[in-house]
Amino acid sequence: MMMETAERYLHTATRLQDGRVLVIGYTPVPQIYDPATETFSAGTRMTNDSARFGHSATLLPNGCVLVAGGRLRDSHSSDTELYTPDMDKWIVAAQLRAPRAFHEATYLDEDGSVLLTGGEDQSQKLATAERFTLGQPGEACAHRCECRSGFCVDGVCCDTACDLGACDACSAVAGATADGTCSLLTGPACDDGNTCTSRDACREGTCAGTNDDTAACDDGNPCTRDACSEGLCVGTNDDTGSCDDGDLCTRNFCQGGSCAFEAIACDATDECHVNGTCDPETGDCVPPRKEDGVMCEGGGVCLGGDCIHDPM
Repeated sequence: MMMETAERYLHTATRLQDGRVLVIGYTPVPQIYDPATETFSAGTRMTNDSARFGHSATLLPNGCVLVAGGRLRDSHSSDTELYTPDMDKWIVAAQLRAPRAFHEATYLDEDGSVLLTGGEDQSQKLATAERFTLGQPGEACAHRCECRSGFCVDGVCCDTACDLGACDACSAVAGATADGTCSLLTGPACDDGNTCTSRDACREGTCAGTNDDTAACDDGNPCTRDACSEGLCVGTNDDTGSCDDGDLCTRNFCQGGSCAFEAIACDATDECHVNGTCDPETGDCVPPRKEDGVMCEGGGVCLGGDCIHDPM
């Protein structure tokens, strides 16, 4: 197993939902341990990248990690940040009411909050507690880690991923029935991705268009003439088209709706050369020369690829 490269003291090790472990503390660079490969790798520094220790790190139900407070080099911290494992990114969250280190942090499933209790501030023992609360459906958000559900859509925490694009919404402003409830939309314009339809619009969450046989389309085959028919792009074989198979040593032509080819023949250029081969990097023919002294036309001999009649 590869050992971690940094020394640590009063650090945290938090098991992520994918089985990896996030290690934070005493050095500015977090480390991520992957049990599948038994290796450590460097993570992204926190926004406040001072070397902290005595902080808390709590795995949230949305898969993010809340890191709160801790002791910095010369002070205690009231910072809180949210770590997103899928993006290896830190999000600045609301500050604690007071600096707090060496405290306890407990996730409360009943209301989706993290209870922070005790600890100290500049060597003064704290007998206070406070909560970090995740957003409920309908509450404002800027990032999914701020939401208990893990979904931030249209600026509010949403009950589902609500990821149909233009045809769903999770805020009343965007067309949902209520803030925080993903709603399938009917009416807004959209793009169904089909060039053979027009007047595309949402219909109960699905983007659909009307067949348009006058539209232009391309089926991706250079050896067909394309036209829209009943909402589909239909190609007709076109042997007059031009195509390219990407091989410099072939000549290409359309045949039966497909790109056909014939190898470039590298015939000898004269009687002092022999048939050669095509250079795949340049497409040039390279006919080798015959050996010097080989007889050529008119009683000459080949020298350096030329037919010499009076070598003296």
